[in-house]
Amino acid sequence: LLAAAPLLAAPQSSPSAQGPVPQPVSPQEQLLQQFFQPRGDAMNSQWGRIPQQQRMLWNGFPTFSPSLLGYGRYPQLPGPAAGGAPGMAQPFSPRLPVGQLPSESEDPPTTWPSWVTSKQPLPYEPGVALLVQHADRVWWQGKGEDAFVPLFFHDKFALATGGAAIEVRRAGAFELLLHETGRLVAQGPTHLELKRMDAEVVEIAVLGLTRLRLIVTGRSQTYELPDGSRLQMAAPDPAAESTGVTDLVLERAIEPGWLTGRATVTNLGERDVVWHRDSGPLTLHPGERGTLFLSKSPTSIGAPLVSSGVELVRAGKTLAGTAAAAASVDWCGAKFQLPAGTSLQLDPLQGAPFGLPVAEPTRAGGATTQ
Repeated sequence: LLAAAPLLAAPQSSPSAQGPVPQPVSPQEQLLQQFFQPRGDAMNSQWGRIPQQQRMLWNGFPTFSPSLLGYGRYPQLPGPAAGGAPGMAQPFSPRLPVGQLPSESEDPPTTWPSWVTSKQPLPYEPGVALLVQHADRVWWQGKGEDAFVPLFFHDKFALATGGAAIEVRRAGAFELLLHETGRLVAQGPTHLELKRMDAEVVEIAVLGLTRLRLIVTGRSQTYELPDGSRLQMAAPDPAAESTGVTDLVLERAIEPGWLTGRATVTNLGERDVVWHRDSGPLTLHPGERGTLFLSKSPTSIGAPLVSSGVELVRAGKTLAGTAAAAASVDWCGAKFQLPAGTSLQLDPLQGAPFGLPVAEPTRAGGATTQ
């Protein structure tokens, strides 16, 4: 404040007496002026500023002499004749081709993926599938062979045809590539049998599983599950605008039953899958999941309601009846044995009611359905 007092007390003069009015200076410029004020230091450095008009543009790192072998050279700057902007490095020549996404107009592939390497050419045919070992030990048995052989670490590929079988007995993972129609990825203990593979149909029996992922893009494919049911995926309609991809995940539940417990099947794809069971066909829409047993039941009970020796009365959504003598009722995989005088009531809860709603109760007795 003391140093600034004389400046504040200095008399002010009119602009005409001092000459032209100086232009205002930006705060950034004021800081630069203070930084470049001449001041002494241990090295007697002299700081200075180059005017904006005389500053040189950075032209990159210096190049090495062409006589020095093994050293790279930076591209030279384009001159005025080349039409380049000053200070912009010349692009490398020739330019790399711009990547293009595959289009539907391209021809279908004529060989296995590029990451499949083999000393001998592998046949690319509808009746041949390529078995690829991903981890640990994978066993396979060719058509007509008597024993299973493992895939070694130095030879992870094998050609499988109809009649071959594949196993993972402890820990392992493999992938089965199908000719232009998708693939199957397995992890953990697995047992597969290739029943049929031709240009129109693929049939595979799943005798044991831990985790399977089925990706289907073509051909009609059928997978037989351990409980005797079948997953049916129809071939896509070439006339449809969008065929979509079928993506199914089968995963065994972690429970004491191990290979004879339960498993879930989830539809993660864009197409419907028909699940043929003893109780009738069931359509798995995209985003839906079902549960199945991994062992086949010795007896099969259908989904229709069948009563014997008891008269059932339907009122609204429920069915009820009292057995005058020993009777039985079969429905949706369950069998009820009714001693004399026993009452039974069936309620679909969150499901659909039994048949169409009626105003008056309808009686169903003997060997009738619904």
